[in-house]
Amino acid sequence: MNDKTSGTNPLRSNGKIRKVLLLDDSPTVRCAAVEALEEIGLEVVETDNPIGIPYLLWKENPQLLILDVNMPAMTGDRVASMLRKENTENIKILLYSSLDDGELSRLARECGADGHVHKTADPQNLIKALRKWL
Repeated sequence: MNDKTSGTNPLRSNGKIRKVLLLDDSPTVRCAAVEALEEIGLEVVETDNPIGIPYLLWKENPQLLILDVNMPAMTGDRVASMLRKENTENIKILLYSSLDDGELSRLARECGADGHVHKTADPQNLIKALRKWL
């Protein structure tokens, strides 16, 4: 997917903009992350409700799901674990949290997420991490 020699955007596949579903309970974080993701050409669907994720996956058909770990109703790693039990290998799942890297890495492995991104106050950190990850 990441073709460094052709100069293509590593966040695009076959010339189509990738669609991302972002789950975060903080409106401020969501707003900043959506703005940063859209600036690099990604289509973003955002939500603060983990219960609606299966419906949004069906309706929106994103290629990537970014899940905040620390949320009041249901943690992102729990959402990822439940989704992986439902045959969702066609979607990439990243955990997104300010937890230390070791803890975040452990949670990602345990829940079946494809990776993790460390959340900082700068949403550009998300973009940098996605470029490396994808």
